Amino acid sequence: MIVFAGPNGSGKSTVTDGLKLDEAFPGVYINADDIARTELGHIPDVTQRNLDAAKLAEQRRKDALEKGQPFAFETVMSTPGKLALLQEAKGKGFQVELVFVTTRDADINIARVSNRVALGGHQVEPDKVRERYERAMQLLPSAVELADTADAFDNSGTEPVHVAMKRDKAVELVNADKAPAWVAERLAEPYRERMDSRAQIAAAFQQAAAGSAAGLPPVLKDAEIGHGKTYAGLVLEVTKRHALQKAGANVYVVHDRALCPPVSLEKGKTATLAYQYEKGGKHVEPARNAGQKNEIGR
Repeated sequence: MIVFAGPNGSGKSTVTDGLKLDEAFPGVYINADDIARTELGHIPDVTQRNLDAAKLAEQRRKDALEKGQPFAFETVMSTPGKLALLQEAKGKGFQVELVFVTTRDADINIARVSNRVALGGHQVEPDKVRERYERAMQLLPSAVELADTADAFDNSGTEPVHVAMKRDKAVELVNADKAPAWVAERLAEPYRERMDSRAQIAAAFQQAAAGSAAGLPPVLKDAEIGHGKTYAGLVLEVTKRHALQKAGANVYVVHDRALCPPVSLEKGKTATLAYQYEKGGKHVEPARNAGQKNEIGR
């Protein structure tokens, strides 16, 4: 499974078009924009057309996962629910390859979306572009950790530039002396912090496991972040990036704080974490007004 991710207006299609020429590229490519343009042109309302295209794209991703069929798709990747798809795919035996395309500043993306609209493309409001840009950048380190391999491109100029890659769990800068500031600030440094956090969590697990009940081997695992998963129990350790929770007699769960529900996590206190998503992939807000429409995520 190849995931082409990045904020609206980053130029993901530019990178995608080049990689499509590779013989190893999956035969199934799922892109909501392509679906809207080539299959749903008969729907006069642009907003409805794009919503229907997003729904079709989501269903086709699910179908490919269930069939075990190699595929590639494009996403803004600005919500935790989208990253749940990466974890689900790995659980089904897929090799997950992430290709992330972004720019150094959301203003570049806003200008490109505006130009795209002038050429007949779909509109995304500037505030929404900016919001999705920030959320996607915040989720980037988590996505890179989930993926088996990852490649990041800066597309601020006229041509996309390969700036970072992940192989064998290590993130390396490509042409580090020329890499824009965001590569270190939004990817390399947060990823290093995540690895340090993992070590701290592992140490806390070892300490807790030493007091586990005899005859039951302690199990440490990452939380399954798919829709409907719920964990309850004592929080044993909290770092900037992760939290360790005892979720069973000898079961210890690691929560990614960038992906888990927005609940209070305090060491030594119990907590319940329910992974419930709206249609766009955001966590369900407990106090969300009844009847409020959900956004379809891209």
